[in-house]
Amino acid sequence: MWTMTLPASYGHDATHPELNPWFAKLRSKSGPCCDGSDALHLRDVEWTTQNKKESHFRVLVPKTAELYRAASDGRDMKKGDTEWVDVPDDALVTDPNLDHSTLVWVWYSSGFQMTDEPHIRCFMPGALT
Repeated sequence: MWTMTLPASYGHDATHPELNPWFAKLRSKSGPCCDGSDALHLRDVEWTTQNKKESHFRVLVPKTAELYRAASDGRDMKKGDTEWVDVPDDALVTDPNLDHSTLVWVWYSSGFQMTDEPHIRCFMPGALT
C-alpha cells in the first residue's frame, strides 16, 4: 500500500513568531501569499524542477480542498489522493527563504463538474535549492 505523508506542519512554526512579519510580506508576481498559516511544507520528493515554457517547478499536493483539510489534520495521503501540479512562473517567490523549507500555497476552485482543482498561488523553494 502506497501512502504519502504530508508534513504535519501546515503554515509556519508557531515557536518562531519572529517569522510572522516575514510571512505576512511574502509575495509572488501573482500577489500576496497570505500569512503563512496555510502554506504546505514540502519534502524534497514532493516537488521537482521541470523545463516548460511557463513553469519550471511542479509540486505534489492533495487533489481536493477536502483532502487538503484531511491532510492538515494529520491524515496520511493514499495513492490517488494527490496529484502533480505545475507551478506557474508568476507564483515563484524570489525573496530569501527564512523558513528554510520548501513552501507552497494552494487554492482550490470548483470547475464545471463541481470538482475541486488545485492551483498554486505561491511557491518558495527551500534554502538548499
